[in-house]
Amino acid sequence: MNAVRFIAITAALALVAGHVDAAMCVKKSGAVVVRDACRKKESPIDPAQFVGAQGPAGADGATGSPGTPGAPGSPGAKGAKGDPGDFQVVDSTGRTIGTGDIGYPASVAVQVPGVGTGVFTVDDNNEGFSQYVELYHESTGCTGEPLVRVYASDLVPYIGAFANTAYFPKLPGSSRTVKSREYPINMCSTFITSRGLCCEDLGAPEESFVASTVQVPLAILGTPPFHAVF
Repeated sequence: MNAVRFIAITAALALVAGHVDAAMCVKKSGAVVVRDACRKKESPIDPAQFVGAQGPAGADGATGSPGTPGAPGSPGAKGAKGDPGDFQVVDSTGRTIGTGDIGYPASVAVQVPGVGTGVFTVDDNNEGFSQYVELYHESTGCTGEPLVRVYASDLVPYIGAFANTAYFPKLPGSSRTVKSREYPINMCSTFITSRGLCCEDLGAPEESFVASTVQVPLAILGTPPFHAVF
């Protein structure tokens, strides 16, 4: 009898599920019926009391295929103004003599046709280029051709100058043995060379990476004072 009643209730639940407004009613005999509304001698039954405990969660489904790419986003805001970078260096006559760099405001890159390009340093008073150079010789007594040290890491070499003469290296240079040098000094204990520099024999021959020079008058490079033009 209980089994029959259970089957009847199960069938009634199925009917109720298909009719949202239907009611489950039980007669005094225990029979369960589905009506629009229970009759006077019938008792209503709440379908929820027959719902079992919630079962365990099912396994995750397979990953879906990727969606279509979204539309391109709108352009971003304009960035801040960058470093102005290079600037032109002009002499007192209005002639452009070279290029300066905002990161090294006292340096000027100058190109001399037929000679090469080099970097000069403007002196502290902007009265011209700094006057300092060291010249090396393969012989003692500062005889023979003057050589200058060069460095492979300098893509544009720094140019030494003295007595209104600039000494441009003939790149790429080579390793040579030097025995004496010329350099500017206030008190010279040996002798002053024809270039106005003090000669000094090295204590021992030194292997140095040096290059021959091309001598250029500073006067042709520009007339100080200099100024920048952006």
